[in-house]
Amino acid sequence: MSTTTESPAQRGTKFIVNPRDGKRRKMQILRPADDTQLVWLNCLTTNALICCEWDEENAALVNPVDAGDFGAPAPDRFRTYMPEDSYEIGEFIYHQTWRDVGRVIGRRELPGSRFAIDVAFLNTGLKALIVGSDTFVR
Repeated sequence: MSTTTESPAQRGTKFIVNPRDGKRRKMQILRPADDTQLVWLNCLTTNALICCEWDEENAALVNPVDAGDFGAPAPDRFRTYMPEDSYEIGEFIYHQTWRDVGRVIGRRELPGSRFAIDVAFLNTGLKALIVGSDTFVR
């Protein structure tokens, strides 16, 4: 499902279709698009935390994903980050130390046969997290 809006503002609100209930809802922009091309929104009606991709070519917010309830300490639908686990690109994870939700946007090999995932977190921004070498998903 995709929905079109103007270029995302630094702060403010936008109307998009909420993937939680399928209705067009007013959303507060929590984190505008950056180098990750992800926009984080909060539905002012349902309190849903929504993550969308910013499509520059079409100037649209696309692929909205319901990422749980905004402000919830540990969303049930997300896996908690554990260095020994493996993660898929596009998967949402919860980091206990930062109490923050993020989306895996990349993965790479590091020197010394170690691996990392790049995660775009709502509050802490883009971070690289170490994952186990034997559980790295290619």
